[in-house]
Amino acid sequence: MAEMEPEVMDPEGCRPFIGVDGCHLKGQFGGVLLTVVGVDANNNIFPLAFSVYERKNYDSWIWFLNLISEYIGVHETRRICFMSDRQKGLLKVINEVFPNAFNRYCARHIFANFKSHFPGVKDIPVDTWSKHAFGTDVKVDHVTNNLTESLNSQIDSIRSKPIMQLVESLRRKVMKKFSKREQKPKDWLTDLPPSVQAKVNKFQREGRHIQVIHTGNSEFEVLHESVTVLVDFNKATYDCGVWQLYGIPCKHAIACITHLGVSPIPYVSSCLSKEAYMLTYIGKIHPIPNESFWPQMEGDKVHPSANKRKSGRPKLARRRESDEPASHKRSYVLKCGVCKAMGHNKRTCPKEPAGVDVAQGTS
Repeated sequence: MAEMEPEVMDPEGCRPFIGVDGCHLKGQFGGVLLTVVGVDANNNIFPLAFSVYERKNYDSWIWFLNLISEYIGVHETRRICFMSDRQKGLLKVINEVFPNAFNRYCARHIFANFKSHFPGVKDIPVDTWSKHAFGTDVKVDHVTNNLTESLNSQIDSIRSKPIMQLVESLRRKVMKKFSKREQKPKDWLTDLPPSVQAKVNKFQREGRHIQVIHTGNSEFEVLHESVTVLVDFNKATYDCGVWQLYGIPCKHAIACITHLGVSPIPYVSSCLSKEAYMLTYIGKIHPIPNESFWPQMEGDKVHPSANKRKSGRPKLARRRESDEPASHKRSYVLKCGVCKAMGHNKRTCPKEPAGVDVAQGTS
């Protein structure tokens, strides 16, 4: 297992939200790469740890998540929210290793199952996939597991490497990414990360024409589109729940803040601040010397696993859902050499006479 150094994961830096997933390796010996990622204050993916295992099952998850619990610690007062695809054995392990944790399920996978197993959706707890029932301590509104899916896509080019080269490539990739992110706050003009500041600006624009009535103390009555709701600044709550879920004052709350003539920045959750972002990347991933400089270790020599080659052509592409569109990686548009139309080539031209060999030009 490769962990991104314990000093990097500061409790005040990252929000208590973790995405868990695994992807299949494409090398000679196969296996799966298990990944755990977090979210920094600027909503960037924050890789926490990687692990290579033979397959995704209960044994692999229990071993991996036990190490994760040692790495980040189990906080009784700070509950962690795990986002996953409900893979085999994973939920049971999360509940065993992190008994106080929340669970969220990837809405995209629930939707895929919904189409073929409609009755089963009633058995899925609503607080694991619907925003209105999410816990408000996490300050993350993700409903899909795209965090880990995105990371899997970024490392696709190295998944066919042998295990040592794979781990080293992962370490270097993350090391470079963290180094770049550490320098970014120097160019920020406010005390909020750019993505958070953009949301605040958006809510400010949307709240300009909202009618606000100050009822005294910290309470406001907000009138918007024939709906009357309550904003309470002492509790940092609003009836729509956006402020509690995002950690950012919604357009109605910002309308009240504007009415008071103060800045909205102090009302943004501290876990979304520039300070929290900088705290996330305060630690360093250190370089590792070449293997020839490593000390000699005593013990049994580890040999490669037996090569279990499956029948048929190896499948490298991810299996897609029945209604999921195919991946189009072509960056140009085809032009037919026969009819000059766009979107196809001369081999598939509908105007080409039947029985004509395009390559030879003969029938």
